[in-house]
Amino acid sequence: MLLVGLQEAQLFDEYLPAAYTSGNAQGSQLACVFAVLALGLLFDRDCPSTYNPQANHYFLLSQATLASSRFLSSATIASAQTLQISGNFLFNQTHRLKENGEQFYPLLGIGIRQLFSMGLHRDPSNWGITGVELERRRLLFYELMTLDRLQAFISGRPCNLPPICEREG
Repeated sequence: MLLVGLQEAQLFDEYLPAAYTSGNAQGSQLACVFAVLALGLLFDRDCPSTYNPQANHYFLLSQATLASSRFLSSATIASAQTLQISGNFLFNQTHRLKENGEQFYPLLGIGIRQLFSMGLHRDPSNWGITGVELERRRLLFYELMTLDRLQAFISGRPCNLPPICEREG
């Protein structure tokens, strides 16, 4: 199963244990778990289709945990995935569409900048990366690129990812 740029095995085998380990330095993985919970509650069939305070609570936990992980000084796959899932949360919280659109654009911009800092705009197979890590990097790149194009189409704002940078050789 694939959850918005995050593979199920990655969530359960790597990120979820970070939520149960005290003193874990992987705060961005814990932030990603909170973002997944927020998005899951947003689409819960048993919850009302209007404002869901529990989903918003997990979203705010995700943002606070991500900020405390110092993700701006050390970009990781988990922090970029958290930003991407957070963008999807904001994009799908339709009762606050205008306000969330204002948060969505800069958040997505930070995620795109992290892609550049990690070199995800380049094909990782050129560096000898194979297997699961290759798939994760490609998946994250294309998920963020698609989300960037979608926000540009809907909001009329420019894309954060320039067309010239799409998968340079």
